[in-house]
Amino acid sequence: MFGTALAEYNAKQKRKDRIIKDYYDHIFHSKQEKPFYELIIQVGNKDDTPCNSADGKLAAQVLIEFEKEFQKRNPHIRVFNSVLHMDEHTPHLHIDFVPFATNQKRGLATRNALTKALEQQGFIAKGKFDTSSKLWSDSEKEHLSEIMQRYGIEWKKLGTHNNHLSVLNFKKQERKKEILRLENKIECTDNILKNRQELLSDTERIIDELDEEYQEKKENISRLDDEITEKENVLAETVSTISENNSLIEASADKVSKIKNIDDIQAKKTLFGGNVTVLREDYNNLSELAKKQIAAENNVEKLTEKVTRLEKDNATLIDKNKSLNNELK
Repeated sequence: MFGTALAEYNAKQKRKDRIIKDYYDHIFHSKQEKPFYELIIQVGNKDDTPCNSADGKLAAQVLIEFEKEFQKRNPHIRVFNSVLHMDEHTPHLHIDFVPFATNQKRGLATRNALTKALEQQGFIAKGKFDTSSKLWSDSEKEHLSEIMQRYGIEWKKLGTHNNHLSVLNFKKQERKKEILRLENKIECTDNILKNRQELLSDTERIIDELDEEYQEKKENISRLDDEITEKENVLAETVSTISENNSLIEASADKVSKIKNIDDIQAKKTLFGGNVTVLREDYNNLSELAKKQIAAENNVEKLTEKVTRLEKDNATLIDKNKSLNNELK
């Protein structure tokens, strides 16, 4: 029924999310339309028209004739199933159908729409209580009544629900229902707002806690940066001192090279044994040079140890700083 219209509709769509893959499934989940509708038509009841009685058989003939004319009267309704039940208390007819409206500007050109289908059959709503469905239902009852008359059956109108209410009372009752619906809606809205306020309060509390943690870690990183800078300055100063001591050692080495070869130093044996004597000037030069050499070597060793320790501390601080920065991110 809707295949061609569906293909034409999908061909016009530029957005994939507007394409309807399965029209039956689309209508099945619709809040406005239904996949199909069912009418149950009955003449009489179990007390005056039971199935096995003569009146029951007569009622069955009326229903059969009603069903044969039903499709002709309703060109915008496609009947796909109709069954006459004679195995219950009273004869009754089930008619299942799909309404369809044609030449539609919105959605499919031919689409499932009960109200639109009935409007195209001439049943235009005249107010809140005279809807298209109501006018169509009354019309079908009139057709059924005409068939009944041909079989000599009179339609006894029993009235409708709430018939005893005046129009004013009926409107009051409907207004009360509307007020109750609004009150329920307001209560639901209040509950939603309350839940959102609680969620907002929890969110603000969590944000405050995270902000405090963030500031604390930021201060720790700042202190670490200062400590690293201080250590780097000490390290640079120590490296500079080592460089100066190395220069001193090199200078001392130059002095050693300037001293006369030990073989050239005139040494004299003393009267009391193997001791030798040298010129005081040579002795003083050797003694001074030896002291400076030992002091410089000791200083370099200590400074080298200090540099190693500072480099290790600095590396530890850099790793800690890097870890804190990752946490902060």
